[in-house]
Amino acid sequence: MLDEVARGHRQDRDFTPRLVGFRARILADLLPPGDVLDLGCADGLLTAALGRRHRRVVGVDASGIRIRRAEQATSGLDNVELRQSLFEDFRPEPGEQFNAVVMSC
Repeated sequence: MLDEVARGHRQDRDFTPRLVGFRARILADLLPPGDVLDLGCADGLLTAALGRRHRRVVGVDASGIRIRRAEQATSGLDNVELRQSLFEDFRPEPGEQFNAVVMSC
């Protein structure tokens, strides 16, 4: 079902790029550079913006379609890792820590 919803919605259309840019600017002021977990990363637009500022970003989304789009959005950013998982099933790797968690669904 999540992939069906993802097929009908792309973050690179309509108002979403402006909204993501606005969120990225706010987060740049609020979050010191560090390790960030982006829950519900969707198509990866915010994940990519975070990746350009932070040491490491892990983007998580339940939809395989969204993860593939996020891979395209974050290509060339070696500090970004994407994982497919439901929120309630996501578990950090042993010893993995984050300075901040964002969820902008």
